[in-house]
Amino acid sequence: MAMAVGYRDIAEHYRSGILTGQLPFEQPLPSVRDVAKQFGVTDKTAHHGLHQLVLEGLALATPRGFVVAYRILDTETLRVPIDGVRLRGFLPVEGELKEITLAGLAPTPAPVASMFGIEPGAASVLRQGRIVRGGHMVAHTVSRFPAKWADHIPELLSATSTPPGSVARIEAVLGHPTEVTYDRCEVDVAGKDLAQLLGVPVNDPIMIRTTIRHDRDDVIEYGQAVTPRNVVVENEYRRRR
Repeated sequence: MAMAVGYRDIAEHYRSGILTGQLPFEQPLPSVRDVAKQFGVTDKTAHHGLHQLVLEGLALATPRGFVVAYRILDTETLRVPIDGVRLRGFLPVEGELKEITLAGLAPTPAPVASMFGIEPGAASVLRQGRIVRGGHMVAHTVSRFPAKWADHIPELLSATSTPPGSVARIEAVLGHPTEVTYDRCEVDVAGKDLAQLLGVPVNDPIMIRTTIRHDRDDVIEYGQAVTPRNVVVENEYRRRR
């Protein structure tokens, strides 16, 4: 006897297509009625499955139906070698609010899954945060870690920010510091969700800094910091002695 299809099965079907690029950015997804017919479920179950993709940031609900919101960017890269160690995070400012807004296990997008050596959509630790100054959001941050670290450090699944930080806790378990850190900066435009978070118009320019940290064998963190165009990010480099 065939297993009944639920909304999670529907979400997984389209999640896989989105994360692998088979369903590209802004492509309309099938209507609720068509999804219900394809999977042999009620309209309510079909809608629940598509709405799950919205909750994961993979789709948007529009007056015309659901559309893909996840985009695999095609970019050119200019690489700059740096002889030194970049410290983590941003320098604090008096009166600044810095907090973790979301923490837990979540499906992993394809590019990140490839770095972690897991299947797209498999679970990884997701931690989202924000930095607010003067009532304005100046940075939205996202960090992902392989799920195995939640077994060693349960605090990763808690929406709290406690010194010395997530990466430092992982390094303590490893017994050695991060070996290599990659930073990648790119300019994009704010989609609906990011625009709402940052308090800027949709399609306003934003800067995305992606950080990838390696220990001796594996990627231990994939992080992003998104800033609006009225925020300047400064880097100071010092010769290592």
